[in-house]
Amino acid sequence: MVRLLPIVLLVLATVSVVTSCNRFERIDTYPTLANKGILPLSTTNAYQGANLFLARELERSSYLFQFFKTKGAPTAIEIKERDFLTPQLYLFYYSEKSAYIAELQAQKRSRQWIVRGPYGINREDSRTLHKIGMTIEGTPVFELHNQPYRFTSQQELKIARKLEPEIPFIPPPTPVPTPEPTPVPLPGASGPDVPKEPEKPIYEDLDFIPQNLDQQALMLSAGYAKKDTETGDILHTVELSSETITAITAWYTGDAKNLAEVLKANRLMHEIALTPGEIVRVPYTLLTRVKKMPLDSFKKDRADIPENQFPQGISQ
Repeated sequence: MVRLLPIVLLVLATVSVVTSCNRFERIDTYPTLANKGILPLSTTNAYQGANLFLARELERSSYLFQFFKTKGAPTAIEIKERDFLTPQLYLFYYSEKSAYIAELQAQKRSRQWIVRGPYGINREDSRTLHKIGMTIEGTPVFELHNQPYRFTSQQELKIARKLEPEIPFIPPPTPVPTPEPTPVPLPGASGPDVPKEPEKPIYEDLDFIPQNLDQQALMLSAGYAKKDTETGDILHTVELSSETITAITAWYTGDAKNLAEVLKANRLMHEIALTPGEIVRVPYTLLTRVKKMPLDSFKKDRADIPENQFPQGISQ
């Protein structure tokens, strides 16, 4: 017995030293939750046991708070405490199928949870977490410093910011307006409605084939009216002062009712008197005949001209 006394004293001293070193490394908040298995966190009740435990530890451990702020709150936790061993806090993230382990390092003036991971989840714990995850929606709620608080992971915020510009509002397609013909004003016309530098109209008619100067000359010699080589519009040259835009419209378009369109093509608000040398543009889209308009009907003495030779829309 005397020989065993030093050994017993050495064991007692060792236990005393270990206990002295670890007296601060204990679960002192809600100790009854230790070694109770996986504990779900409530998303609606901040006063549930697991939520209260984490809230107190988050207020005391800046490391744990920063981890939650970056990673987000877990779905469930498990508190493990063994004699002569550092307490461990298991953080289960059901959506990621992973877990993190936090170990308590406590001193007189400091209490920090050091988090490591991630680690895989075994089958038994995975089944338990699956049952918990099926009944929980949203993120857990805590009461920190007498205020409700929820953790949203920085990763989710980055994803949200990344996706936002990739899903912009798509406006409905804007209809492309059909370009309107820009008429060439008559040489004698004047007023605010007559532009100084008219632009040539552009048509999207596929039937019109532009002609070169040689083709134009052949057409003119065959009795056809002069055309714009780019747009196909008739460019009628006034030869008699008795000609009218109404008569020109009736001849080339087949109906004097198209007068408004012809006036618009020539940048005119109303019909005006014509003088020899002026050019009247008749849009290609209105043409029904391309033969040059006969001028005999506009001579002063028209008694000997048969009625069928008068341009359409003109009476004796």
